[in-house]
Amino acid sequence: MIGSRVSETQPLVQEFLRVFNTLRRRRAWNTSVETLRVAALSLATLELEAPHTRLEEIADELKRRAGWIRPLPSAVRYSLAALILRSGADPGWIHDEVRRVRKLFRTQRMAHGGSSEVLAAFLLALRAAPNEVLESSVERTADIFHRWKDDHPFITGTEDYPLAALHASGGGEITELGDRIESIYRELHRSGFGRGSSLQLASQVLAFGPWDTAGAVGRYRALGWSFKDHGLRVTRSIYDELAVLTLSESPPAEIAESVNGHFNTLRTHKPRPWKEVAFAIASGIQLAAEAPGDLRDSQQAAMVVCMSAAAARAASCGA
Repeated sequence: MIGSRVSETQPLVQEFLRVFNTLRRRRAWNTSVETLRVAALSLATLELEAPHTRLEEIADELKRRAGWIRPLPSAVRYSLAALILRSGADPGWIHDEVRRVRKLFRTQRMAHGGSSEVLAAFLLALRAAPNEVLESSVERTADIFHRWKDDHPFITGTEDYPLAALHASGGGEITELGDRIESIYRELHRSGFGRGSSLQLASQVLAFGPWDTAGAVGRYRALGWSFKDHGLRVTRSIYDELAVLTLSESPPAEIAESVNGHFNTLRTHKPRPWKEVAFAIASGIQLAAEAPGDLRDSQQAAMVVCMSAAAARAASCGA
């Protein structure tokens, strides 16, 4: 039943609010409330008694270290700190490995990409830990990115680095992967979704799923219609969140009902979040109920990373 699915995930909403309130009481004066919402989303499934202590320590260590963290907005930095805390990796080792991987990017004709480049290197490092990232993994990341660039030279940019890094961890031929993503992209456009970087990102995410092109697009459309039934207008700004939610195993109608319930709960909690932030957090909570976030699994990693990025983007727009 749809109602029972909402009640099943409501405890995670309450856990998110508990973690958020704990972080907010302990926050530094220059840390925004929206940044803490992003961090709380990553921490909510850990059931930590005092998440603020280690989170602040890791975030501060990242900030103190060399320049790779400087391009990152605080919302992204706290999100990375939360993912490090979740994985149990050593922050200092992750920092050094990210620096090494970024140097390897330069050997593969990958331009400097600010926070997107850092996130891609971070994902490769975190998924390889405690071992070093193989040069072959960096080469595969670059090859995937350059394939996307060949397909869509005007809309593919450094913001595509993180998903290229995630796809690089999977098996299969790069040509086959590129063809699959391009097929999904074209079919989504035929179904009425607007061309552009947002649709390409959605296609990259949907490629993690088990379906063929028709199945992926059909499920994506069904979820969009279910959200419209709840009064949500599906615009380019939520194409990626819609794609990540499509990876959920639940029926589209149940996903929309559940996320809408989370959204309404979050919007009644003070301080009241912006609508964009509330939707991103509500979607992340829905996914957390099904996929706790093993970052060594590509599909779950895509869920965690894309929702954190969406929340961070929404926070930066609404802060």
